[in-house]
Amino acid sequence: MLSSIWQKLTSVNSPLMKWGPLVLSVVGILLYVGRAVYYAFTQRSIIDEGLYLYKGYLFVQGIYTPFQDYGFWTQKAPLSYLVYGWIQQLFAPGLRTGRFFSILIGLLTILGLILVAQRIGGRWWGVVSVWVVALNPVTIRYFSVAMSQSLVACCLIWMLFFTLGEDRPLWQVASGGLLAGIMVMTRQNMVPVLVILILYLFWQRGWKMGMTAAAASLFPLIIIHTIYWPEILKMWTPWLPAGLTPFLDTWRLPLSQLTQVNDLGLSAKIQSVLEGFRFHFVALTGGLLALLLWPGRTYWKNRNQSRKSFFLMALFLVLLGFHLWAGLGYTVANNNNAFTFNPYLAFFDFLGFLVFVSISPSLGRRIPLLKQILVAIFLLVVSAGIGFGGFGVLGDDLATLQVPRVKDFFTTWKFLPGKAMLWQLLYNKFGIKYETSRLLIPTVILAFSGLFLILLSLELWMYLRRKSVTHPFAAILVTVFLSAGIVYASTPVLGGGFQEWNCTGNVIESYEQAGQYLASVIPSQSQVYWNGSNAVAVLLYVPEIRIFPPQFDGAWNFSDAGDADDLARFGFWNSESANRWREEADVFLLQERDYLDWKPYVNTEEFNEPPRSTWALDCAPNTYFRVFIREP
Repeated sequence: MLSSIWQKLTSVNSPLMKWGPLVLSVVGILLYVGRAVYYAFTQRSIIDEGLYLYKGYLFVQGIYTPFQDYGFWTQKAPLSYLVYGWIQQLFAPGLRTGRFFSILIGLLTILGLILVAQRIGGRWWGVVSVWVVALNPVTIRYFSVAMSQSLVACCLIWMLFFTLGEDRPLWQVASGGLLAGIMVMTRQNMVPVLVILILYLFWQRGWKMGMTAAAASLFPLIIIHTIYWPEILKMWTPWLPAGLTPFLDTWRLPLSQLTQVNDLGLSAKIQSVLEGFRFHFVALTGGLLALLLWPGRTYWKNRNQSRKSFFLMALFLVLLGFHLWAGLGYTVANNNNAFTFNPYLAFFDFLGFLVFVSISPSLGRRIPLLKQILVAIFLLVVSAGIGFGGFGVLGDDLATLQVPRVKDFFTTWKFLPGKAMLWQLLYNKFGIKYETSRLLIPTVILAFSGLFLILLSLELWMYLRRKSVTHPFAAILVTVFLSAGIVYASTPVLGGGFQEWNCTGNVIESYEQAGQYLASVIPSQSQVYWNGSNAVAVLLYVPEIRIFPPQFDGAWNFSDAGDADDLARFGFWNSESANRWREEADVFLLQERDYLDWKPYVNTEEFNEPPRSTWALDCAPNTYFRVFIREP
């Protein structure tokens, strides 16, 4: 009876099959929007967000120009700033405008992802794609702040929509090429996509389509380079080896002399990689599983399908390798910061999911035993790695877990009275100290969890065989693991462990109130010395002030190596510049937590302090602003 009911529900003309994908997709989209709006109000603003908004707004206002000498450090491609500048000019400057615009762009990204996943794998894969995003708080967090992740992801997915497949008309191929060019002019680190796309179209569609895409993609590059020539070359020099491009030395700052930020050695790089797997588990693991299970030529339906999948895999692997190298701190283009792998993945992580979707029809084939063993080992290693990588979130809670006290339990089979912390039992039995336990315990627990899922998959495989349903063990194994990854994405084990942006209260309202306070106490046309750390976005509410542009990137563009004037030309600064600006400034802005460092200078009769603000801007009570105005 149950089987007949199931057959009716899953028949082609049943309501479930007709309307189920649409209903589930809409519910997933609504969940995404709700969570994105929540994060927009409750995430603290990091310095990157403030820089995109503030620089972009001043660029669009014509007060400064991207790449100008002695202006802002324009580290990223110009559209990453200008887009946010334009949208603020259209509506209103501020955090609210930037964040809600980013949510809208994220929503367009999800709609594009649904359409591409449906084209590759069918309607139900479109549904899965929605829930992969809607249940992963990391992706939603990046898409609900005013940063370039949502802009790049949107360009990338719609580029795929317009170019993927053998029957795209000429205008769609041109549109895809145009989006690729726009994407590169938003983030120059995405330039490999443009190259791979053009090669794919030449290979798949011939010279006409390839040349059309190439011409369309070069159009925004040529226009923007012409507008900002030749100073735009400053954008490319950090990414190009100096030895191979000596002709660019005029636009190259000796960035190798800068202090390396967050470079803590091999342990930091390992932690960064594992962080990427935790926060982008389904996409990253799914893409690498597709590589391990890549089918031979005989298993593809046709040549177009194999080329389409190969194109997606090439995009995924090249971008993964390139951003792994950059994200682990091997380039001065990101200040040798070893912890940018996770945010880089947000540009393109859905490619891993799409690659898996593209090879999913082949999972029913006979898979060699060696491949199946490799898949099981890979998933077990990833499970243990996720535990180790999550020790900062999970370690303390698990190490201090209250457990029954035991002594020679397997000899006496008795518990002792009372309870003890888990780490204490390990210390008493094996001499393992607390700091080691908080690393070891989550690693072991997640390794056993991975082993449990492997055994569960084996039991399910054996059960299906008894029912004369034949599926390779590897197919069931990856289905179980990726399903678990989707379900547990919001827990601290995976994406829920991304807590560094957590805040309480209404962040947008706090910035608006603090900005109104600053606008009311700072005299018009004042020369402002900025020491406000990450809260750059608050100045969007303070018009008609003069600033020292290099200050706003903080320590990221500060170096005491080299001449102050040479540094200033590239938007950098040093102690000499800081001392000179200090004497020129009319107003000093600093957060309460930095007051003690400034007290000997500002706590004099030379300065007047208006009543203090009360709005904390970095989720801590000592991050409200203090304003010191130099007496005439």
